[in-house]
Amino acid sequence: KGRRRGVGNWLRIVAETISQGRASLMRTLSRLSKGQIRSPEAPDGFREIYKGLSANVTVMHCGNPNVKVDMHPGERYRFRVRAWSAAGASEWAEISSAHTDTSDAAPPGAPGIPHVVKKRPQGFTLVWEPSLDNGAEVTSYTISVTQRADDGTVTWSKDVTVRGSPDIERPRRVNTRESRHGWPSASVHGLSANTTYSVRLKGFNSKGEGMLSAESLITTSTAVPPGIVKDFTWDGRTGYTVDLSWKIPEDSEVDRFEVERDDWYLEKGFFRFHQGNGLTVTADTLLPAVPYRFRVRACNGAGCGPYSPVLNVTTKVTGSCTNSNDLKEGKANPNIIDSVANCIYDCAQHYWTGEEVFVNCTQDCSHNQLRLSMDCSRCFADLGICIFRRCPVQCSMNYRSSYCVDCYTRKCVPALMECTGLPEYFLGDS
Repeated sequence: KGRRRGVGNWLRIVAETISQGRASLMRTLSRLSKGQIRSPEAPDGFREIYKGLSANVTVMHCGNPNVKVDMHPGERYRFRVRAWSAAGASEWAEISSAHTDTSDAAPPGAPGIPHVVKKRPQGFTLVWEPSLDNGAEVTSYTISVTQRADDGTVTWSKDVTVRGSPDIERPRRVNTRESRHGWPSASVHGLSANTTYSVRLKGFNSKGEGMLSAESLITTSTAVPPGIVKDFTWDGRTGYTVDLSWKIPEDSEVDRFEVERDDWYLEKGFFRFHQGNGLTVTADTLLPAVPYRFRVRACNGAGCGPYSPVLNVTTKVTGSCTNSNDLKEGKANPNIIDSVANCIYDCAQHYWTGEEVFVNCTQDCSHNQLRLSMDCSRCFADLGICIFRRCPVQCSMNYRSSYCVDCYTRKCVPALMECTGLPEYFLGDS
């Protein structure tokens, strides 16, 4: 477009081979070849195979004495194109790809039975194991959806055609167990709520129509959201976890449950920390002796039902620092170990007088300056004793050095966590 008189304009198309074990599609590819070819390899692996004015060209293996492209059966090729004018070159177009057929290519085999990954009142989303391509890449699938009367008579049918093999640059993946290997997926719409449909699939390639899959009977979801979840309770707790359970709402179709909790440490309201179709979950990474609030609701294709009543659970007390005052002060000091370290090294001169003198000094410092309880402060004083006993060389010159921090993190912090009852993330990084 926009050709100027007396100035040569052309399109440049380049290709690259990708080795793959699969056999695949297309003897000729629309939009490539016929004209002058240049062979030098580009730094990114592409090489120029066409240069001319045509916007619709064909790539063939030795199909033209002037256009000899090294293409082979059962290989994947990638192509890109850009335009030139007197002002220079455009950006490369998006890369496209295609397979050549094998010499014995045949129509595809039957796809795997379709699996439902999401149901809605007016449709559902499917995934399926791809058809065996039989030497020619599967280019599309047809999903046949049929509704039958009690006597087996077909009362309604619909065919949905979807693209077949995923593009090599952007493979289509659905985050489900069934499609973890990149199985094809598609959504079907325009159906009726709470209705059972027969679903079958077949693939197509350059050799024709493939075999039908086995039948899958799929019922769309109801048009009504679920009711309220029953018997939401906790079954066990530690200082850091709470085990929760509930029961399915009565007379309700449920696809998933959403569980929320508030977070005292992050100062945020309710947020979802779990979603799934099970009836239990363990809330973890909690703090000891802290009250938490939980709630759950059921959802289906029509939406989500109301939340359950809020469940209040207080985690267990696990150490000397798991009380409301120490937790409050620890939260105000995001790096409490580093703050206590100042007390430890201010009192270091007393260590050589006697460990008990050093402990008293460090304990008083932590209590007065950081406003920690005396029992909690004793845990940090014991941290100082551990550092002097087990990391004397690494911490002799600079207690903030990486050698010192690495040493007492490995040798002393586990005992500190047991004494305080606090998780490592709450104590902060040194």
